[in-house]
Amino acid sequence: MAAEQHDLGSLTSFGPSFPTPDTPEGGDYAIRDAKGQIVAETFARSDYTVTQPAEAYARLFAASPDLLRACQTFETWLRREEAGLPGGVVRDTPEGEAQWREWYDENLRLCAEAQTQARAAIAKATGGGHG
Repeated sequence: MAAEQHDLGSLTSFGPSFPTPDTPEGGDYAIRDAKGQIVAETFARSDYTVTQPAEAYARLFAASPDLLRACQTFETWLRREEAGLPGGVVRDTPEGEAQWREWYDENLRLCAEAQTQARAAIAKATGGGHG
């Protein structure tokens, strides 16, 4: 059975909720899709005695599509690195040097993109910068 593919798009966390009879201190968070629809919730209380870091869970959940995209970009870069220069390309000719430069520049671009995506996703997940 093939894995089902989903593009979660951009998710954001929203909260904390106002106090309710179940959670008098409030603190629940909703995760919304790009259309503003709630796709998940994290709760400050898993029962009447246990509290949990709902905001941190919500941020991590909301960052998951971004983290996945960063990993996918990294994997694309890694696959190209492992495969190496396309077969038949010889750098000791002007054409070969141009082909190598194109391959190399694309690898640099992918690596930089993966780094940028990863740093932004980490900042989103942790609620902070990525200094």
